[in-house]
Amino acid sequence: MGGGDDVDSRPAPIQATRRIHEDEERKKAVMMWGKGCLQARVLLLPALLAAVCSMPFICIGKVTMVEDDAGAFHINTSDPMSQAVFLNGMNVHGTLSTLASAVSAQQSTVNAQQSINAAQQDTINALHTAVETLQSKINAEQSDNAAQQSMVNAQQSIHAGLNSTINLLCRLVEPKATQFAQLNSVTYKWVGGALANNGLIYAAPHNSPTVLIIDPSTDTVDMTTISGLGTDSYKWAGALLAPNGLIYMLPSDRATVLIIDPDTNIADTTTIHSLGSGARKWYTGVGASNGLIFGVPYSATSVLVIDPETNTADITTLSGLSRQGYKWYGASSVLIINPETMTMDLTTISGLGTHVKWFGGVLARNGLIYTVPAYSATTLVINPATNAIDELIVAGATSGRKWVGGVLVPNGNIIGIPNGSQSILIFDPSTNATDTTTLTQLDGSNKWWDGVLANNGLIYGIPHSGETVLAINPGC
Repeated sequence: MGGGDDVDSRPAPIQATRRIHEDEERKKAVMMWGKGCLQARVLLLPALLAAVCSMPFICIGKVTMVEDDAGAFHINTSDPMSQAVFLNGMNVHGTLSTLASAVSAQQSTVNAQQSINAAQQDTINALHTAVETLQSKINAEQSDNAAQQSMVNAQQSIHAGLNSTINLLCRLVEPKATQFAQLNSVTYKWVGGALANNGLIYAAPHNSPTVLIIDPSTDTVDMTTISGLGTDSYKWAGALLAPNGLIYMLPSDRATVLIIDPDTNIADTTTIHSLGSGARKWYTGVGASNGLIFGVPYSATSVLVIDPETNTADITTLSGLSRQGYKWYGASSVLIINPETMTMDLTTISGLGTHVKWFGGVLARNGLIYTVPAYSATTLVINPATNAIDELIVAGATSGRKWVGGVLVPNGNIIGIPNGSQSILIFDPSTNATDTTTLTQLDGSNKWWDGVLANNGLIYGIPHSGETVLAINPGC
């Protein structure tokens, strides 16, 4: 054959031997190549192995497929952390890792929830313990309350028994009136008085040259300690105890306020002065909750306002009144003063006539004001909350002053001080009952002007033209 032909010119036996050798070499090469790619320790899937090993890629790892003695099939790579195993295109290791991570996360969530549940259970247990503690306290307090209620019930029973005893004793203690001291026969001696912190009563000198001092503990009088105040008439009318402990006596014809210091019995007629020279300017007065004293106009054209803190007086703020005499004794309207706004009202309660009807008023426990009948047969009842009024008949009309001034006593009754009447007025605001027959036989006219409740529970009538001090025991 020509040199250009590739035909093997060796004899046939030699060629066969060569094929066998080549086949063995090829098998050996395949086995060596497959060893670099895959070691098969079982004779499963030879075609798959041959196909895989014949693929044109470079293998950098090793994959083993092993069937163990139990028949389980294992596929392993040389680096399981970075080399995946795919089954039907699914990354088995990655999927399992993802599932394992999900399971781990869920387990963490479960653990966290269990921790939360445990904490909540601890809280519930603590709250349960707190509730039990509070319930124990409540039970203890309820027991204490029950014991206290039992004590209250027992005390109420005791009080009820005491009240019954008091009521029985009160039937034995009837109201009564006595007179003591022998005074001079000067008319219009004193008008009104005030109880000092030392327990003594100081009466304002009207025509008398001295202050009358009454000692309720001994039923004695003193007309010499505070004297030399002049023999002129109608000097002062009405007295009030101020928060500073001093007693202020209101000017009638005098132009000054008389200030008494009960601790020293010194009289001051110069500190509050220049209040005008008119006659019978102010009669009696009232102390307000703001500490000011208001003098009620009798003939004055203004309300007198005294400030005990500064010892000053004001006669201009509440002014412009008529010059009519006997105004709040015979005026046709009630004078309403607002101490907070320093204003006065003459129109809200009006149309009451002009005759001298009532002299003085008393605030009762029921919140109503009851005026004291002078010439009138009625008491005027004023409701300060609504400014409504009513009139109650308590006695017959007279041509003279029956009672002047009234006093609220501990049992709630109002006592009218006899001026021209021969009897003492006893009025019960709770029933509107009037008694003018129990305390009688008090002869004379202009006997006493206003009264003062002393610490011993008795009322002392201030002598006006009367020559004795009136002491009233209001009873129970």
